[in-house]
Amino acid sequence: MIESLYTMKIQSIFLPFILIVFAVSSSSAQNCWSQVWGDDFNGTSLSTTDWIYDTGTGFDGGWGNNEYEYYTNTTQNVSVSGGYLNLTARYSNNYNGSGKNFTSGRILTRDKHYWKYGRFEASIKLPANTGTWPAFWMLPQSSPYGGWPTSGEIDIMENRGDVINKISGTLHYGNPSPNNKYDSDTYVKSSGNFADGFHLFAVEWEPGEIRFYVDGVLYKTETQTPNSLNPASNNAVTWPWDQDFYIIFNMAIGGWYTNNPAESSITGGNTSWSATMQVDYVKVYTDLSGGELTGSIDGKSSALYQETNLTYSIPATSGATYVWTVDQGTIVSGQGTNAIIVNWGTQSGSVSVSKTISCGSADYTLPVTVMPVSCGVMLEDFENIRFTDYGLINGQLSQKVDNPNSSIENNSPYCAQYVRNASEQYDVLIVANPGLGDADLIENGSKSFMFDVYSNAAGRNIEFTLENSNVSTPSNYPSGRHSTYRATTTKVNAWETLKFAWVASPDAALAGTSVNQLTMLFMPNTYTNTTFYYDNILLTDNSCPLPTTATKDATQNSMNLFPNPATDLVTLQLNNDIHSGQVKIEIFENTGRLLFETAQTVSDDETTLSVSELKAGYYLVKITQGDYSSVKALYKK
Repeated sequence: MIESLYTMKIQSIFLPFILIVFAVSSSSAQNCWSQVWGDDFNGTSLSTTDWIYDTGTGFDGGWGNNEYEYYTNTTQNVSVSGGYLNLTARYSNNYNGSGKNFTSGRILTRDKHYWKYGRFEASIKLPANTGTWPAFWMLPQSSPYGGWPTSGEIDIMENRGDVINKISGTLHYGNPSPNNKYDSDTYVKSSGNFADGFHLFAVEWEPGEIRFYVDGVLYKTETQTPNSLNPASNNAVTWPWDQDFYIIFNMAIGGWYTNNPAESSITGGNTSWSATMQVDYVKVYTDLSGGELTGSIDGKSSALYQETNLTYSIPATSGATYVWTVDQGTIVSGQGTNAIIVNWGTQSGSVSVSKTISCGSADYTLPVTVMPVSCGVMLEDFENIRFTDYGLINGQLSQKVDNPNSSIENNSPYCAQYVRNASEQYDVLIVANPGLGDADLIENGSKSFMFDVYSNAAGRNIEFTLENSNVSTPSNYPSGRHSTYRATTTKVNAWETLKFAWVASPDAALAGTSVNQLTMLFMPNTYTNTTFYYDNILLTDNSCPLPTTATKDATQNSMNLFPNPATDLVTLQLNNDIHSGQVKIEIFENTGRLLFETAQTVSDDETTLSVSELKAGYYLVKITQGDYSSVKALYKK
């Protein structure tokens, strides 16, 4: 499938010489293929864990190829039933005012699943209709060598629906369009056609070699050494197929490949016209006989300090044996199977597994970064971490609403909304068993209580009192009230993090360990129906040591952050494990919650990151490039 990754327009090019294959050549005998991923489409809907939809008409209204369709995510165009994926093109006059008279489906595994090397196969039944252009193909997950087609493309199968006994396999490469190059061969059935049933289309992609198959017949082989591409690449990148690629299925209509038929010749005037490409299954294999492996261990590559019960797995293969090892962690269960449960300790390490089948074995490793000790605990984020026991609520609490204004202060998708009860002078919201531990540590300043607040005015007081519900009653103040804390809003229609200061200890005799209730008061001693949004209720440990003041270190042998503490900019000084090029940088709160991530370019072993928008506090900075990662603590002043 000729395709622009984002912005390159494809120009009309001539079809290659047709190669008719008569001899049969089976898959290479030396390979030991073991499945690492697949989809049998046995459900009732498309798995959004495995696939994403492409929708619309592309950047130029024709997906770079003068196509006629508008791709949708509706079941009219993409459906799963009876064990098949159905990509159905339909006539739909001026769909949604787009000017397109056809709708169809296009799905891909980008960002979900991607591989470097392996066997990629799909069992497909093609439609027999003028103007249809079904395709099974692959594009690079990233574009390290440049935009399309310099970073490569692999077309495993394309068909022109009015020539239903012929398919083509193609590699795209070279300079950006319109100076792009491609090398293509065509397989023609000597009898029958590709609409008479399901046929198996595959490529076997190994370092320096790509082989194309139809129903087990090898009909095209390309090699890097000697470079067999014809024509030769007109770019310095002569063989871009050494990076991760993802899978695409689509059912295009019209376009240059189909010889740009008129719409009337496609539908024949039938306003109920449709055509379907059916996929029985798609499978991806790795070669256990040697060479570079495809697939990977699935699981978290970043774990919290002493985090427990994390699952790591690889796809199951019938008859395989599995031997797992975990460096710096403990295997709780699952040894001998394709999935294990791991408890991590205090140090970074790795998860490894040796997978063996009758014809070979392979080893897989996933480096795992264990974050430094946390300086706080998240009590409630209205997403994954929740208070489970609310008591009396005078106002109206909505525990999961959309964030009214995502920002660096709070970029969570959801938060809580609280509307104060105007008839209550001391409106309260009570949380039972909030998990605060010893409240004396909050009272004496060893720990601090804070959360994010969004309101439409500054100067509004918010208080909370730590209580023992077995002692306190509405009429016996101050009995049972251990301590009270207050913070005041300073922003208007913007998030801010309020840190609560001690105000009083009404019942000094109440032990901190007996506190079992948190009573929140929004604007106490008023009669209003004011609306507040709040999120990320956090208990921080003020005794956690701040990072040692850091400057540039000429002898450093790990990642160094300077200046640290920082105000506006921080420089990441890197060791020899990081090479020039792009790195991923992630910023975490001290609880391990990811705030944001970015990609930056390293030159001369350094890169600079702006932290001016971060609120004051303790953070974790993680840098990743390939298998290397490192985490350092940062304090923002």
